[in-house]
Amino acid sequence: MRRPDQIDRWTPQIALRADPPARGVVRRLRETRWLLAQGLPVSARKMSVGVLLASWLELTRERISPSTYETYELNVRRIQESLGDVPLLQLTAPDIQSAYRRMRGRGLTEHSLNQVHGVLDRALRHALQWGLIVRNPAVLVFAPRPRRREMTALSAEELMRLLDHARGHRLGPLFVVLGTAGLRIGEALGLR
Repeated sequence: MRRPDQIDRWTPQIALRADPPARGVVRRLRETRWLLAQGLPVSARKMSVGVLLASWLELTRERISPSTYETYELNVRRIQESLGDVPLLQLTAPDIQSAYRRMRGRGLTEHSLNQVHGVLDRALRHALQWGLIVRNPAVLVFAPRPRRREMTALSAEELMRLLDHARGHRLGPLFVVLGTAGLRIGEALGLR
């Protein structure tokens, strides 16, 4: 075939007839191109929320205390029950919100749901930093708000009765400090 702009040169062309590719191949190719255009690794397409949480939990193990690790582990198990099989790139704010509703239906308190939300948000922030996701869907979710507990204090008569019963007990002085100084138990135990 002769190109019109260059009279002395010839350009070969080959026309191949092939069956159109299967829809699944085209879809995966589009997804891969999108991932690469977003700067995400192609392997992120197959990662589930459960896999992310497990790897995040192991990486944070060295940086936190054992009791914090136990709390994180409990909350990761709770999240994995509801969202563990969801592909990470397909996780949305409505998915998270409905998972919280299901957890509330199973009897989790607002305080526990708030802890679950904190763990999920931390793990997704790390996924964002690692380049596995483009945005953190947990940011778009209304975090559960624990209700404030109303504080109740002993009346003067109740306090006097308590101190009378505690007189002579090894913890008697602690009750005196707690009842008269207005300290919380942790503050009073920290005194020397």
